[in-house]
Amino acid sequence: MVISEGPHDAQQTTIERLGIASSVDLLVTSAGEGASKSDGLFEKALARAKCKCHEVLYVGDSIERDIAPAFALGMVCVYAGEGEPPGGFPAVKLDLMSLGQLLDQATPTPDEAYTEGKSDFIRRVLDRAR
Repeated sequence: MVISEGPHDAQQTTIERLGIASSVDLLVTSAGEGASKSDGLFEKALARAKCKCHEVLYVGDSIERDIAPAFALGMVCVYAGEGEPPGGFPAVKLDLMSLGQLLDQATPTPDEAYTEGKSDFIRRVLDRAR
């Protein structure tokens, strides 16, 4: 799932141009949902994806627009922006290279997929990245 405040058609084009369309099962945008990230977009995305906050690994590059509202809902957060996240936000800081490595680890083995809950798997993947 991708959650964006950018225009829906522009985000869809970007996803396709990056070659990740096959990995994105849901695109939720402010324009499509009529809400910003700090004003209900995350909640609408969770409802559309039929998942709970603790089942989401949210990656963002803005503390104010991404990490703060995601963290407030209880999501596990990865900060991919510049600099370190300020105190009070327990987000894992990753650069783009380590984010790619994290995503490589995000595909569970068949045993992991059947024995772990989503939130357990997310936390284990983050522990590997630290």
